[in-house]
Amino acid sequence: MFQRIINVYNLLEEDAKKAMTRTIDALTQAGIDYHLKVAIGDPSTEVVEIAKKEQADLIILGTRGLGAIKGVLMGSVSQKIIQAASCPVMIVK
Repeated sequence: MFQRIINVYNLLEEDAKKAMTRTIDALTQAGIDYHLKVAIGDPSTEVVEIAKKEQADLIILGTRGLGAIKGVLMGSVSQKIIQAASCPVMIVK
């Protein structure tokens, strides 16, 4: 029987590139260097840990805007990052 080995990390990286196409194009056109990082785990924890490892000066986040009530009940990823980050966090809507 044929077995197919799937590299989950590569699949996630390709999905991230597709989702970020407009942003990547804008950064490239503006001549801004960037590094796409893909991680598996809790998003807020992963963002904070990568920022620490990379010694980031700033974390810039987009927000889906769940709304005040849903955000309070569920806890937003951006709010968790703001509380845990060791550098400033900018939220872009």
